[in-house]
Amino acid sequence: MPISAKPSYRHMPARLALCAALGAVLPAAAHAQADDRVAHRQSAAPLEAALNQYASAKRVTLSFDPALVAGRQAPALDGDYSVREGFNALLAGSGLVAEQTGARHYVLRAAGSVSTLAPVTVTGESALAERYNPPTTVGSKSPLTQRQIPQSVSVVTQERMAQQAMQTLDDAMQNTPGITVERRDNSRSIFHSRGFDITSYQIDGIPTQYDWRMLSSSDLAVYDRVEVLKGPAGLYNGASGLGGAINLVHKRPQREFGFEGSVSAGSWDNYRSQVDLTGGLNEDGSLRGRLVGVYQDRRFFYDKTNEQHSVLYGALAYDFTPRTTLTIGGGRQERDIHASMWSIPAYVTYGPGGQPTFSLADIKRSTFLGADWNRDQFTSTEAYADLEHRLDNGWTAKLAGRYAENELDREQAYAWGPADTSNDLIRLMSAKGPTRQRQSSYDAYADGPVQLFGREHHVTLGANFTDSRFHNQWNYPTPNWAPIIDITRPRSDFDRLNYAFNNGNDARTRQWGIYSNLRISLADPLTLVAGGRLSWWDLDSTQRNLAGEKSQQASYNGKFTPNIGLLYDLNDTYTLYASYSEVFAPQNGFSTASGDMLEPLKGKQVEAGVKGEFFGGALNASLAAFEVRDENRATLSPDSTTVYVANGKTRNRGFELQVNGQVSPGWNVYAGYTWLQTRVDQSATYDSNVTAVAPRHLLRLWTDYRLPGQWNRYTVGGGVNVQSSTYVAFPQYNGARLEQGGYATVDLKLGYEFNRHLDMALNVTNLFDRKFYQTISSPRSQNVFGEPRAFMLTLRAKY
Repeated sequence: MPISAKPSYRHMPARLALCAALGAVLPAAAHAQADDRVAHRQSAAPLEAALNQYASAKRVTLSFDPALVAGRQAPALDGDYSVREGFNALLAGSGLVAEQTGARHYVLRAAGSVSTLAPVTVTGESALAERYNPPTTVGSKSPLTQRQIPQSVSVVTQERMAQQAMQTLDDAMQNTPGITVERRDNSRSIFHSRGFDITSYQIDGIPTQYDWRMLSSSDLAVYDRVEVLKGPAGLYNGASGLGGAINLVHKRPQREFGFEGSVSAGSWDNYRSQVDLTGGLNEDGSLRGRLVGVYQDRRFFYDKTNEQHSVLYGALAYDFTPRTTLTIGGGRQERDIHASMWSIPAYVTYGPGGQPTFSLADIKRSTFLGADWNRDQFTSTEAYADLEHRLDNGWTAKLAGRYAENELDREQAYAWGPADTSNDLIRLMSAKGPTRQRQSSYDAYADGPVQLFGREHHVTLGANFTDSRFHNQWNYPTPNWAPIIDITRPRSDFDRLNYAFNNGNDARTRQWGIYSNLRISLADPLTLVAGGRLSWWDLDSTQRNLAGEKSQQASYNGKFTPNIGLLYDLNDTYTLYASYSEVFAPQNGFSTASGDMLEPLKGKQVEAGVKGEFFGGALNASLAAFEVRDENRATLSPDSTTVYVANGKTRNRGFELQVNGQVSPGWNVYAGYTWLQTRVDQSATYDSNVTAVAPRHLLRLWTDYRLPGQWNRYTVGGGVNVQSSTYVAFPQYNGARLEQGGYATVDLKLGYEFNRHLDMALNVTNLFDRKFYQTISSPRSQNVFGEPRAFMLTLRAKY
């Protein structure tokens, strides 16, 4: 657990250990006095573990030198104890005493010695709160607890990543309440919330344009946590979709030395090694650094495909003064996938009058549809810097910038259907080409308190700018190439092809915005959150094909997006809230009869609910009801196959329940249930695929528990992901559907801690080997199997 200590203690002969946890008691018991005599029972155990358990149960912190307790045993407890009486019983005969240094703070020392730990500041409950539910910035520039944000928020922490052996952003989103993952192929995904795409991405709070077409799933090794805001998030992001925002928070350099390394081995020859090193680089720690490296070599559950993946990330931080800090960092991720595979077509059966009936292909999950020479090469490079100054009056000013280059070189033969049930035959198609993105993003803001009418309020003022350049080109085989194969017994040993230019696109998108957000304290329990943004958005695009070029320009000036919320603290535990937010999203690629781009999609959300914060913030819970609407959705003109009008509408409503954090010492729970009702204007709306990513019922659950007593080196964990059926409807085929039934997958974990520096864990995903499609999209392609049962064994060292 984290320990906060002054630099003058770096020469102590042994590290201090902070034992701080939360009791498995009702929230009302949190206010019990430290000296109350309460029934308590625990088994005999090593002294260090026994002190941890007791301090957690009594909700106090205890600081000590591990050398004092090494090799010692503690007796069992069974009776009524005050805090001091319990410590005395555990320490009887050891020559050690627990000295009280604060209301709920104790220091362990040898009897008769003088304590030297009093100056150390330790806060057990706040440390646990930050570990399980850290302050977030996805809905605010200043770090706030989830309870202070009037929208639904989920955070995937380091603790959670380690427990579930998460390696990629896909893994994190697959286990986040209310989020569905639409896999496009073996390396790319789109994330959805409340039935809508998540298109707002931030890196350390800096708005970033995300394009799934060229980005493989980000490796989590370089991130401290992943924050997710549900619903429109236009205040700090500008033009974006209705699904929400994802903020990826980089690991930052730390003053104290830290090392973590791991090696993993898993199903389908999946081997991975990871190193994370941080610490001060000068005498006083004002200059510090961090270095992260990853190498992975793996195969997939389908035949032939293999991947080499590497990550290198570094960051430096320097304190010019105690109040002014400059941080610079950068990294590179490479993913080289040989014999990559796109997706699987569906089957079709033709009834009377030629009416089609579609069904998902019931083939082996190991089936590879493509050519042996398929290859995807992803490269992502980034550099960032931020300068932060903290004023004496509580204000903070920050200037941040980020530059990124994303590249994909692809050569692929892919399946194209549907397959006829009478013969199992499909075609292979092929394409080759590069995709490139260059992006610069900047964000500047000032944030701090103001005094007005005898009350303290909070103000945020800022501006940001994003400039993104995109290029892609598709080359098709020459001469034409479309071999027919049997989907149940496919061949892949085709000769390499020659390609010629077919089409391409160059686009430059720029966005400026100014924003403000006020947190106004109307009364002690009542806070009004009022924010707004003015956005300027500009597009210059050129489409190229064999017939020539076609340019398109579009701009939106001074678009205003409001964000309003109200929070009412019922007491120290519960807060009622309500919020209203709007957003707009340009509809690139959809043109009117005059050739102009369609007017932007408009969206709005109303949300209300209650949030609870227990055990000093270590456990959070929330219940939210919401309704999200959009209008101006692109719709095909009745007399055209290429011209669109903006008259489609969608309305999604539902509720979401979340619980996450530490329920009691050693027992953690992360759970979320979402009920969603989707209404799409099927007769007019062009994109009806919203129903494929919006199951009516969605449950995400994970829990882990450290066993007590002599078994306390073991941790067991388990979880389940459940979703109800989904479908895609095709108006062009008289409403024919492609459907995926509901399914559930179960995951397990068994961990063993050799000592406080070394542990090992075995994770099993999809324990019962449930066969399902994670993504359904079209009879022709873009249907992707979920992963079969998989094992991953990880050995981790930490100092």
